[in-house]
Amino acid sequence: MEALVMIFAGILGELFLAFGVIGAQLVAGIIGLVLEIGFGLTTREQDKSKLSEKAKIRMRRIFRWTAVILLPLAALITGIVLILDRAYLPEVTRWVLDRVETRTDYKVEFDDVSGSLLFGNLQMAGIHVSREGVLDLQVETFEAKWGLVDLLIGDVHVDRLDVQQVRGTIVKKDGGTPNKAAPRKSFVVTDFNIQEVAIELMDQDEVISLEASLKAAPLDSRCPVWTLLFRSNGHITLNGTRLSVVTRKIDGGMLTEWSCEGMPVSLVSKWVKYPFSMFEEGTVDISLHDRWQHKDYIDINTDIAIEIHDSHMTTPKHLAYLAPAVAYLNTQNPMSLTFQLVANEDELSLDASTGMTQLWDAYGIAFMTGITKQFELKDTGESLWQKAKQFAVETIDDARKRDETPPPD
Repeated sequence: MEALVMIFAGILGELFLAFGVIGAQLVAGIIGLVLEIGFGLTTREQDKSKLSEKAKIRMRRIFRWTAVILLPLAALITGIVLILDRAYLPEVTRWVLDRVETRTDYKVEFDDVSGSLLFGNLQMAGIHVSREGVLDLQVETFEAKWGLVDLLIGDVHVDRLDVQQVRGTIVKKDGGTPNKAAPRKSFVVTDFNIQEVAIELMDQDEVISLEASLKAAPLDSRCPVWTLLFRSNGHITLNGTRLSVVTRKIDGGMLTEWSCEGMPVSLVSKWVKYPFSMFEEGTVDISLHDRWQHKDYIDINTDIAIEIHDSHMTTPKHLAYLAPAVAYLNTQNPMSLTFQLVANEDELSLDASTGMTQLWDAYGIAFMTGITKQFELKDTGESLWQKAKQFAVETIDDARKRDETPPPD
């Protein structure tokens, strides 16, 4: 999902930079220059009074001749931009997409494109997106709407981004989306909508079916993972098991709720290594309640309740100190656990982690330390809690090293 978002973000950013922003600023700059020089709109009265009559006459002549030259030039450039926008939109779009492929290795083709980049709307149909060894996707339609003024000041602001019917395959890789694929210019989408996603996720020798429909308001390119997890509404289905995400406004902030029933632990363990890799069998019910308030910075305080049915855990050799806890948990059916996770927006930003590794490791750490605190077991006189904290430190260090290692080409 994150990869798909970043691909379209890169395309949209390139189109803005190559055509919308440059063309609009060029025309606006020329018109502004004509108004200032030709009509003296920014000339102060006190400056005029200091000029001699001959100097005033000379300057008026310069202004008139400058206007005679620049006004037709501005009209010509405006006409060229309008012609390119209307008559040669497919050619301009393909040229931009060639640049996208050179910079990101994502190849994008389309059957049809319409709209107006100058007037803030673009529709593409029959889209094929591919990157060797990473993904191969077919997209039915892609639509974007924006305001021209929003392109001239600060980050790119898009009013609406709508993606419909996504099919194909994505290869699951450790390390998340390659840095090379990140958009050059940050953007915010006020209303992001992606519907009818049905793809196959290739994980080594296993094929996982993924279906999704999500809406996010807004979507910020600087922290897309955080946005999709904590500002969205919709559902994700993995191998037939549905995870629902509901976000609504509360007094001074937001409330996000996740709910999932009957997710196989073998599937969860592909994203959350510990403790789910310790389960040989079983299913998981997940209930998550997340509240956060609008402040200068955002802290995410999450309460998570997990109930595991028909499970059996094993203890890896390097985690032998957890054997007493594992033995106890194997007697519980269902196994009910609750724990908390505290994170912030920076930890889920694109700059902090190109994927979700840190987030999933944080969930695993919180889960395991929750086990040790709940049962307060001891082994050979040393507190299990102290050992769990040491495990947390080592896991975070491993996650940091993975994030600092560039993904393979």
